[in-house]
Amino acid sequence: MIKQILKWSFKNYLTLFLVVIGIYFIQEEIRKPDLTTEDSIVFIEGRVIDYSFHESPRIKGPGNLYHYYIWLDEYISRFQVKADYTPFFDVTEFQRTVIKGDTIKLAIPKRHLQNLKKGDDVRLLSLSKNTIDYLRLNDTIQNENKQYMLYAGILFIGVGLFYYIKRLRRRKRIDILNG
Repeated sequence: MIKQILKWSFKNYLTLFLVVIGIYFIQEEIRKPDLTTEDSIVFIEGRVIDYSFHESPRIKGPGNLYHYYIWLDEYISRFQVKADYTPFFDVTEFQRTVIKGDTIKLAIPKRHLQNLKKGDDVRLLSLSKNTIDYLRLNDTIQNENKQYMLYAGILFIGVGLFYYIKRLRRRKRIDILNG
């Protein structure tokens, strides 16, 4: 039985690869936090002790890699502005108006609360000081609720199955011609 499965896997490695990638994308979409209600978001405040906004060019492909982090006095975790949110994040205004020691207000996914205690990175959903919004919650939630991963997963599985069916039909034609 295992020998047959391995033999099939080696013959159909491309199909298997595409389907596994598709399943990965779908499970990532399912596992991401639901940000449709206020109960799924927590607001915290803290004093800025440091921040770092670095961009570096990608080795392959267009665009940059973004390493945007903020550290607060009250937490051992560092807070990260996700690369998908950089178009909405006003870095220039933040650097111009926020100095070390200033109190800022952050919104984070509720399910990341345990990361605060562990010292893991915590993703920001919004960032503000007094009346200045540097990263708006509406923009990040709208971006977060797009379902690109789901569509990509379905596409990968569909292409994998299409390729598998096409190979089966071609094999059957060859068997008929030889047979």
